[in-house]
Amino acid sequence: MNNTAFSQLQEPLINQKSGLSVSELLIQNIWANSSFCSDTVFKDYYDGSPLQILNTGTINFSDGPDLMNACILKKGIHYYGSIEIHLNESDWYAHSHANDPNYSSVIAHIFLNGQQKAARIQHASIPIHLELDGYLVNLKKWLDELKKLEAPPCMPLAQTVSTNIWQEQLQKVGYEYFMELCRRFSDDYKNEQSWKEKVIIGLWEQMGVPHNREQMKLAAQDWLQGRSYNTSRAFKSKGMRPASYGSKRVLQAEQYCMPLLEISVSDIKDNFEQLMHSCYDRAKTQKLGHAMHHRLQKFVWLPGFFSLLEDKITRHHLFNWWKKIPTPLPTKTQSYFGKINALSNNKLPANLHASLVAQERNYCKQLRCSECKLMKEHFLS
Repeated sequence: MNNTAFSQLQEPLINQKSGLSVSELLIQNIWANSSFCSDTVFKDYYDGSPLQILNTGTINFSDGPDLMNACILKKGIHYYGSIEIHLNESDWYAHSHANDPNYSSVIAHIFLNGQQKAARIQHASIPIHLELDGYLVNLKKWLDELKKLEAPPCMPLAQTVSTNIWQEQLQKVGYEYFMELCRRFSDDYKNEQSWKEKVIIGLWEQMGVPHNREQMKLAAQDWLQGRSYNTSRAFKSKGMRPASYGSKRVLQAEQYCMPLLEISVSDIKDNFEQLMHSCYDRAKTQKLGHAMHHRLQKFVWLPGFFSLLEDKITRHHLFNWWKKIPTPLPTKTQSYFGKINALSNNKLPANLHASLVAQERNYCKQLRCSECKLMKEHFLS
């Protein structure tokens, strides 16, 4: 295992018996935190011997086995050493662990699906094999309970982590989120018309209030096909201020995007900052606010330009610019992290608000604890 700070979450395995979708990193995190060990009687996959888990081990953030310093009791013998976790039992050989001396300390191979392929290391058998498939009822219950929590899954640990560690994690999440936004345009930077259409649709979508964004996206597609749109589009307006009505936002979006239609991509590359100013100036006649212009920069313009422009210095400038743009923090996210003092409004810079939303969605809700700096700080402290 090489669990670097920017390691990617592995593809989840959908277990055929339970229908539960889990990832290897999730299993590692659950095991390391004894989340389903205390009330469970495990049995060895091959000989059925009861296993007593005395120490699940600690997560290894370097090369080698997933967990170190574990202790398991089997047939009256205490086994001390490392643990390797896989989705499939055959992954032991697929990952070439059998001939890797870094895995000579492994006492237990833990896997989701057994395949009768006992792991060996340097011509010796590993003493303990554990298939987790039969324990997925407990795992599913644990996951269901965790998803009901309106707080990070690492509470109360999250309350003890310093502001600096939180901000380091959010800087990491911010970069990942920025690249996620860029990928919406990255396939089309060589196709002038396709790139411009994706940017225009993105701008229209972001101009809509949350429950009208899909309608704005469809209206943009209509507008691009002959520069007209379906005036009967079912925009929602109940409880909204007149300035947020769909008909008003469509007029703003039309004016805002006209300069983009009138310029070639080659000219955009040389004058991308001027293009944004031109769009904003054009839409002022429809009373487009500065806060909305900042939002469009954050979620459409800068990621779009990053995918279009290949110069490293320019890309570095675009990302630093993106990081500095503040955004409002949704009430739901404020409530989710509300008990964490380090993330209170007076301590968390507004330019990290978008990163905190991504932290909730991409890490906490997905249980990617093993990849989070908070968890690593806890284990390494």
